[in-house]
Amino acid sequence: MTLARSSRVATLTRSLCALAALSLAPALGQQCTPDPLEPNDDCATAVTLPLGLHTGLTVPDGGVDVFRVTIPAGQRLVATVTVPNSVNLFGLFRILEDQGPSGNCGFADPSLAFEFVELGVTQVSLAWSANATAATSFLVRFDTFFVACTTYDLDLAAIPEPCLGGPPDAFEPNSDCGAPSALPLGLHTGLDVSIADRDYYSLVLQPGELVSVSPVGLSSLDVLRISAWDIGVTCGDPNAIAFGTTVYGDSQQGVHLFNPTSAPRPLLLEVAPVPIQELQTGFCLSYGLDVQGQIDPCGVFIGDPFEPNDFCGSAAPISGSQAGLSLSRHDFDWFGVQVPARSTVRVLTTSTGTGEPREAMLHSGCNASPADFLTSSFHVYFDQTDPRQFLSWTNHAAFPLNTLLHVLSPNGGFQSGYCDTYDLDLEFTLGQPFCPLERNSTGEGARLVASGSTTPGVGTLQVSAGPLPPNRTAMLIMSRTERPATVFGQGFLCLASPIVRLPLGSTGTGTLVTTLDWTGASAAIALGDVWSFQSWFRDPLPGQPGVHTSEALRVSFP
Repeated sequence: MTLARSSRVATLTRSLCALAALSLAPALGQQCTPDPLEPNDDCATAVTLPLGLHTGLTVPDGGVDVFRVTIPAGQRLVATVTVPNSVNLFGLFRILEDQGPSGNCGFADPSLAFEFVELGVTQVSLAWSANATAATSFLVRFDTFFVACTTYDLDLAAIPEPCLGGPPDAFEPNSDCGAPSALPLGLHTGLDVSIADRDYYSLVLQPGELVSVSPVGLSSLDVLRISAWDIGVTCGDPNAIAFGTTVYGDSQQGVHLFNPTSAPRPLLLEVAPVPIQELQTGFCLSYGLDVQGQIDPCGVFIGDPFEPNDFCGSAAPISGSQAGLSLSRHDFDWFGVQVPARSTVRVLTTSTGTGEPREAMLHSGCNASPADFLTSSFHVYFDQTDPRQFLSWTNHAAFPLNTLLHVLSPNGGFQSGYCDTYDLDLEFTLGQPFCPLERNSTGEGARLVASGSTTPGVGTLQVSAGPLPPNRTAMLIMSRTERPATVFGQGFLCLASPIVRLPLGSTGTGTLVTTLDWTGASAAIALGDVWSFQSWFRDPLPGQPGVHTSEALRVSFP
């Protein structure tokens, strides 16, 4: 079973993989007197050792020693490596599950326990518990790097398991994955678990049912791992876990179990402690489980009208805003969006339950390659006070482009929930927005949307600015030249002289609409021009300048 660790440990483990590959070649040419236990460089040649102190062992730079040791039932293995001279040593000391000679026992294998032996550390101890009722075989592996030859001692000891012998809790006996105890909904306290005596529970999820299991009563240093398998899958197989999480201390964390099928789904749940090897603590814990169930809480099982659209290849085409969409942590949403020529698509997604942002990504294809990725949503104001996120992308081509919108699943902590319903606002505008956007008294920033004709003398071009404070004086301005963003009132000005002013208007209920019909001020626009637009409006606030600006919009007139 994998011992959950921090991201730092995971990174160091990946580094060691690279170091092992780099240091293997020089090791072949180095002289290091083999000890009497060689060869024992892998699972197939692992040497079986009795308990006790084994001295004078040697391993070359980039070399490996693997040992097999059997621990009686109800005992705990304590393995200690002592390196008298480790000034330059960088090594890895591990206890692994013994999978027999056919196992790999390599870097890719999950370790039960491991520690780094680094630069001057002369002694490291690891411990792991045997099964409470049966003898258990372990592998002890020692890798070294950067030292031509390392001489070390290995002490293998078995001590009586301190975690055994207490009174059974209400669910015992449930120490065998083949004989789990049924776990009902509700709050269950006064439970005990140890490495030597793990807890196994069974539960059956009804169609569309979501069951959330949250540990309670943990202390700040406790670490607990929860894993779930579908009944019939090999219990304990780390490659077949259906659901899983690791809970650190008294954090609000747990695991969501969901049944998306139309038939009952029986699950096997394992609860196991994760010891802290540095402190040699956490081999047994007291805990409780808060088990809550709901039937299709977000409409995920029933689905919204666009389901199934869980994969890129099943993207549902949309051309406008949508409301009441649903998704879960195991249910992505994909949509096909066609972006018109020389236009910008703007996507706003908002959770209807919490008002939190719903992140989204835009792709040009389903190959999942960097070349296919177009953009992702980001917080338009770069702070945490506005709960929305925008995704914006401009199609500079002279023809429409089909894109794929990927709405991400809930990605917060356990308390943020397993599923969510959200609204998706889809907006298109001719041109490309630019210029920093500041919020006005509506609490939002004023955006520009252009639609209609971009051929001077043909039809009309309509430019709308909003949201704006209602019933205020406002005006659209335009220029062929741009400037770096310059503070102007409560906003920024990104147009440079000469600036053409269109007629003053009113914001009405919160939108300024200006129609360009190629007469008056808009007669300055000629075929082949590129003009930039921005709105100016009155927005008096206490202690602030009384004028504000919208974003700017760059439009081509080919």
